Amino acid sequence: PPDNDECAMAEPLVGGTPTDGTTACATQPMAGEYNSGVCTDADETNTVFYSYEVPATDKGFQVSITAAAVNGFMGDVNLVVFEDDPVGTCATGPGAMIIDEVCTASGTLNEEFECVGEGTYVIRVSTSSDNEGDFQITITPLALEQPNDNCDAPDAAAFAAALECEWMVIDANTTGACPEDM
Repeated sequence: PPDNDECAMAEPLVGGTPTDGTTACATQPMAGEYNSGVCTDADETNTVFYSYEVPATDKGFQVSITAAAVNGFMGDVNLVVFEDDPVGTCATGPGAMIIDEVCTASGTLNEEFECVGEGTYVIRVSTSSDNEGDFQITITPLALEQPNDNCDAPDAAAFAAALECEWMVIDANTTGACPEDM
């Protein structure tokens, strides 16, 4: 199997640097690891792991996965991003902090994980055995755009003296279909 077949051996990614990878001969996640409720379970049979460290100067990252020209997979890619815990145990089992899960049948995936905050993230790439193959993964950092564009600690807004703002508690619930569903 590939060197990053197990989460404990997740390959670190560098922002802006394309990295070659493969799901060929990769194994299924270990028993007890996160199993998709969104994507087809059959697309999680060949799994490899990566990690990416988001610095305080960024608000998130974009993951781009494209099939290699030769021996590339032809479809059905499952991507799951986990927030790693502070001790870096590569937690992907029950209770893991799942940021998002994305599925595609095109063999090409582009997904932004905006406003995730500073820290280490585990990136799991899976395919079915039928779609195993080589690919290229690229992380593009998403930089903070404004001084108050920090999702974890926004700056206090400065208001004109004549403008008053008041925070209000609002309870909301739904009872039936939304107008756009009718």
